[in-house]
Amino acid sequence: MRTGYGPMIRELLAEAENERMHLMFFIEIAKPNIVERWLILAAQAIFWNYYFVLYVCAPKTAHLMVHYFEEEAVKSYTSYLQLVESGAVENVPAPTLAIEYYGLPCDARLSDLIQCVRADEQHHANVNAGFANTQEEERSKRMHSPTSPRGHKTSELQRGTIAEKAATTL
Repeated sequence: MRTGYGPMIRELLAEAENERMHLMFFIEIAKPNIVERWLILAAQAIFWNYYFVLYVCAPKTAHLMVHYFEEEAVKSYTSYLQLVESGAVENVPAPTLAIEYYGLPCDARLSDLIQCVRADEQHHANVNAGFANTQEEERSKRMHSPTSPRGHKTSELQRGTIAEKAATTL
């Protein structure tokens, strides 16, 4: 098993915080009622449990799933931005929280926020695709790297000695 997961964990924690901020921005804009808020919480609870099991069983698949979700989010935000820019959806002022988070001008609008969030989602898609590739590379290294029964790498000489001992004990 690889050590030094610190940068990956920090990136995933930053992504989680960023997604939480997106939720807070759009809750402030949409102002959901109590039933809608409970539906959001229920959906998060269900997804969290599903994703936890998926990540434990197949981390590469879990990262690829998030990659595809994030790509769909980029498409959805692009469609939403088009609706705002065409006037079909009102281009309301951006929430103060979003203005502070992204360092937007004080007169920033919903369209500015959507562009920032869309860029975040694209970054998340790229990061998770990279993590999926990293998972595959690590799996490939484990599959093709000769190791001793304890998981320590063995040299050619040691492998020959181990094989000879195994043959003589049979």
